[in-house]
Amino acid sequence: MDDNPNKWQKGVHPEYRCFDLTVRIAQDNDGNVFSTHDFAGGADAQTATSLPSHGLEQIVLGLLTETLRREAYLETMILCAEHDDYIEKLVEFPEAHQKRKDQITGTVCRQMTQLIQKLAPEAVEGVLEMIMSQSNPDDTVSQDET
Repeated sequence: MDDNPNKWQKGVHPEYRCFDLTVRIAQDNDGNVFSTHDFAGGADAQTATSLPSHGLEQIVLGLLTETLRREAYLETMILCAEHDDYIEKLVEFPEAHQKRKDQITGTVCRQMTQLIQKLAPEAVEGVLEMIMSQSNPDDTVSQDET
């Protein structure tokens, strides 16, 4: 199977399942960034339900992978801006590739760790609030009733 997901067709296929998500990102005038995501359409949601955990794990891994790619791209662009010859040195000295790769990987790991530590508590709180608001109080059994 081709490992390029851009060539994959949406839907359920013998060798794979493929669905699209839509991510919406907004930034307010104070610099706060907000985001949300959902299936691009009903067929995408239906495809996701054919996966284990209805696609929840695949969505997490897919979004995380794209986040890491974007952060690696950002860090590389910063290095290019700081060092005019960064790309030329990458091409001219391929033996130094591993060192540069390790440098960028370390920076990405530090940046992502800091960001996760900052954002995780609020994200968890948001999910818990969402789940609690969706639950039907009549469906729960109180401790006194057991």
